[in-house]
Amino acid sequence: FGDTADIEGGEGDEDPGEEEEGEDGRDPSFEASSRNPSTPRVFFRCPGVPFVPLFGIFINGYLTASLGLQTLFHLFVYLLVGALFYFFYGQHNSTLSIRMEGEGE
Repeated sequence: FGDTADIEGGEGDEDPGEEEEGEDGRDPSFEASSRNPSTPRVFFRCPGVPFVPLFGIFINGYLTASLGLQTLFHLFVYLLVGALFYFFYGQHNSTLSIRMEGEGE
């Protein structure tokens, strides 16, 4: 319970009980360290690993399995439509795609 790990996956060497505020008064654990490589690694706690995630998977699987066939059909249709929308919208509006098109000129 309450293992401490950092975003990069290494072992933490800071005391997890110490909570510091960032320069602007916000909690630094909500800041992405990829924005500024000189920023020290940010630590976070994930309680109950692996019990809480496994419990959530089990409960959601049970609830999904207890749905009727027509409801499951509608669920998968909505998931498919959402996945297609997400894929094609992201492909069209990708900033990486726009940058690569600009380099090709």
